[in-house]
Amino acid sequence: MKYFGFITARSNSSRLKKKCLLKFGRYTVIEHAIIRAIKNGMEYQIKNLRLTLDYIEDYIMLEKVRSKCGNFASRKKINNFLKHNKDVIKMNYFRNKDWKKNLKI
Repeated sequence: MKYFGFITARSNSSRLKKKCLLKFGRYTVIEHAIIRAIKNGMEYQIKNLRLTLDYIEDYIMLEKVRSKCGNFASRKKINNFLKHNKDVIKMNYFRNKDWKKNLKI
């Protein structure tokens, strides 16, 4: 199987410049994030899920998740909630079409 995803990192942090490129033990901070994403990727996978904040529907969906799971819920807890509440996933997933249409490359 092939997987695709984004790991965002700021290279112009205001307090610690190029923080994502600093060595933390054997790897840079961004390398740690990549390794962790690959290692745990299957555990976090839910198809047809949109966990981002671009549209009002995203906010409504994420607020529903926050109200049910709490402010500091783990991804495991969030995934468990979403697997048992497919209607919540449907609240904003349709916006992926709009996002892709508006994407300028």
